[in-house]
Amino acid sequence: MNRFFSIVLVLLYASVFNTPYAQEAAALTSMSTSKAKMEIAGTSTVHDWEMTAASGNCTAQLSVNGTSVSSISSMKFSINVADLKSGKGPMDSNAYKALKSKENPKISAEWVSGTVSGGNFKGKVKLTIAGTTKETNLEGTISANASGTVTVKGSKSINMVEYGVVPPSFAFGAMKTGKDVVISFNLVLTK
Repeated sequence: MNRFFSIVLVLLYASVFNTPYAQEAAALTSMSTSKAKMEIAGTSTVHDWEMTAASGNCTAQLSVNGTSVSSISSMKFSINVADLKSGKGPMDSNAYKALKSKENPKISAEWVSGTVSGGNFKGKVKLTIAGTTKETNLEGTISANASGTVTVKGSKSINMVEYGVVPPSFAFGAMKTGKDVVISFNLVLTK
């Protein structure tokens, strides 16, 4: 009978004292990058278009446990509008003007709240475009890599008009862009 109680005590001890270690392994980790990639893609009366940049800044507080991320405590992202390039100078100039880049030189997003489960995240962010900030839903993937980095990817379809952006037109109105665009991002965060 003594042996039975000894085994029960050992199991009880192990379960009580191992719990804090498991929680400690998922401690909050500060991560950042200055090479976040962003793409804005849209349509026009002539052809589809896209603008890309690979110089966005992001800082984050994440709960990382080995090869998984269990929560996002905070995340802030910003990119200079002038870093977005289409490869066509006149198109870039018209886009910067439509995005009011002189008065509002950055596009930014800030995590408000959400959940992480199975390598996916769903949450709300404050998205600021052309000086207008709106809270919007955002979904994507988040994964911890063997190298110690964390990769965050996602995309969001938005109506530019809701952010006070008049869809640009070119060639004296012969080419007009659509009001809907898709913003995609790819962040590789490091400690």
